[in-house]
Amino acid sequence: MFDLVVKNGLVVDPANRVHSRLNIGVRDGKIARVTGEPITGRTEIDAEGLVVTPGFIDMHMHEDPYDSKKNAFDFMISDTMLRMGVTTAIGGNCGIGYEDPAAYLNAVDRLGFPVNLGMFAPHECIRNAVGSFGRYDAVDPIYFDKMKEFLRTQLESGCVGLSMGLEYDPGLGEAEVLALMQVAADRGKLTAVHQRSDGNLAVTSVREVLDYAQATRGALQISHLSSMCSFGTMEEILAIIDDARLRGIDAGFDGYPYYAFCTYLGSAVFDDGFLDKYSGGESLYTKLQAASGELQGESLNRESFLELREKSPDTLIVAHILNEREVDLCLSHPNGIIVSDGLYSDGKGHPRGSGTFPKFIREFVFHKKQMSLDTAIEKITYLPAFRLGLNAKGALSAGKDADITIFDPETITDEATYQEPFKAPSGIEYVIINGGIALKQGDILNRSLGRSVRI
Repeated sequence: MFDLVVKNGLVVDPANRVHSRLNIGVRDGKIARVTGEPITGRTEIDAEGLVVTPGFIDMHMHEDPYDSKKNAFDFMISDTMLRMGVTTAIGGNCGIGYEDPAAYLNAVDRLGFPVNLGMFAPHECIRNAVGSFGRYDAVDPIYFDKMKEFLRTQLESGCVGLSMGLEYDPGLGEAEVLALMQVAADRGKLTAVHQRSDGNLAVTSVREVLDYAQATRGALQISHLSSMCSFGTMEEILAIIDDARLRGIDAGFDGYPYYAFCTYLGSAVFDDGFLDKYSGGESLYTKLQAASGELQGESLNRESFLELREKSPDTLIVAHILNEREVDLCLSHPNGIIVSDGLYSDGKGHPRGSGTFPKFIREFVFHKKQMSLDTAIEKITYLPAFRLGLNAKGALSAGKDADITIFDPETITDEATYQEPFKAPSGIEYVIINGGIALKQGDILNRSLGRSVRI
């Protein structure tokens, strides 16, 4: 007898090219058997009429705060991950994150977590480990050896790779980038990069990071390409990346299914000249919507923009300026992985943090019919697992971790909006993490089944 059985569901497992009604037996937190024969378990889930897939993997989110003094997490984005069907998430992206990723992972194992969690080693924490540097400042090369040693320690502790935010730290120059990327490359680990700019500078910025990958012979993941390059040049950029791959550069990319991006108003994204970068003129201000703070939900004008940027730089801003066709082109590309880039401030922010995966399935499979269900599931299970080197994730083969998402294809949809960005989705019926039921019909049953993910 198995510990848990999921029976009668449509099992969609792109890693194994499986698409059939089958039964799954789980034992000791692992997939023990997938079969068309009847099996029994101590706990059984009847998935008649439902789709059963490997647990969704979000390789680009921004982790919840951890208070080391209280030895406690402040769960928010982790809960929304679980409600979206995500079983494994990766934090520390865009070069920003918790000051000691290895310590964060240790706390995950010590306290339990809503989902399995891995971490990139963010460039910010690497800089901070050796000194205090302004974001417009270059770091003297005399610090590089200490920075590289700190990065090595984080990678040896299990971080999945290095992350860098070139746009957020304009002072980050070529020598510093190459020094750190080489450390990750030498250890066979991924470097995820938020490129230097977007808008009319997107092509140049993509070429820059591809040059770094070529120089270091390392694996590169271009973060949220859909929100950085959907300004008239997506087709050209995808061709540039495809050409690079054919020349032996290990380059991947990801994106989210929304036509507006979100970031902090005080970031370098909105430095002088941003109106020209987006070719929007003064009318662009009205396409910027406060997603947190006292003006939450309101569109800005020049005066409110300048006042908030000066007095409340931590205000989250949603920019409704992306081209829908180009976003869809990015996500439909065979190499495109789906991520949320989820980030909240007291429950405020962009709906991508609560709706990305259900929205992607509903819109791209059932409404726009841009891809098959199997292709969509591959983009949120097997492809990110393969990209990250998570050999125990992303498939339902015997011996893999028992991370399983079960959803209703008739009702799965996002409910979060720009007015209610924290609203839970519909249609996620069960989420199983390491063999235990973490969520049932939208209700979180257990927040401590997740473990650290290390490679």
